[in-house]
Amino acid sequence: MQSYVRAASPAKSVQPIPFFEDLFPGYAGGGLSATQNIFKNVWSQNPNSDTTALQVIDASATGCSPCSIYGPDAMYSPQYAALTAYRSMEAVLITLCR
Repeated sequence: MQSYVRAASPAKSVQPIPFFEDLFPGYAGGGLSATQNIFKNVWSQNPNSDTTALQVIDASATGCSPCSIYGPDAMYSPQYAALTAYRSMEAVLITLCR
């Protein structure tokens, strides 16, 4: 997905990715595949964070709807909700320590 984000690709040009098509079929609709809708509504809104994008489509804390075929939190455990914050803080600390 990141290659499509970096290229600022239109959603219609995003090719179906079996992972998203198989696990998140509920996202398909409006003339777009599940992959294209996830790209358009999630990945392009979180361009530098695959972790956040996955959290949005899978975690019950973010209200995933539709969730995966296995329900909410199928691959994203709520205990990891703070990972993106820790990663951001680490980047700030590294910058400050230089």
